[in-house]
Amino acid sequence: MWSQQKFLLLAVGVFALFVGVGTPFAAGLTLKCGRADVMNPKWKVPLTFVYAGGDSGPVNISGPFGDFSIDVKRTSMPAGVKTTGEALAGTVKARVKLPPLADLEACIAKRLTASASKPDDGDAFLNGRDACQQTLQSPPEGVDAIASLRIGFLKDGDAFVDLRFRYEGPSRAPGGAMVVEPLPEECVLEK
Repeated sequence: MWSQQKFLLLAVGVFALFVGVGTPFAAGLTLKCGRADVMNPKWKVPLTFVYAGGDSGPVNISGPFGDFSIDVKRTSMPAGVKTTGEALAGTVKARVKLPPLADLEACIAKRLTASASKPDDGDAFLNGRDACQQTLQSPPEGVDAIASLRIGFLKDGDAFVDLRFRYEGPSRAPGGAMVVEPLPEECVLEK
């Protein structure tokens, strides 16, 4: 199993959407993804993002991680030498449906011990995280996490979604913070 970081190149292709050129955020949008994550069978259910439009405001998110909103701002973004675009970006503390951090780290530790991985093997840790998320349950009330969202539209007509959840508190994860990065697919933009 690859870590989700190794799927970054795949993710660019997975997130590519065909949208019209122009100002997609002015009139609002609804982005519906057929699957919230390409790897986790529990998250192969719809994920929806709804934005009313304008330069700032809430994006309402619903799907396997629960229902919550992230206040975003519209920004321009450099996306390469020839391509620029615009994005909606924001961060919020939210209750999301993920396993508790202590349970996730205990599961990862068992997997690392069973596979005789070195304690500093970042890929093994991330692979363990991904595998444990597939087996552990979220408590009905969810857990506190910092949710960040970036929906970007490139002038060439492609788009991407970057949704991340960072657990509160220190972690044994590489970098000291446990981050979950679902990879949505089958996303369709409705204007």
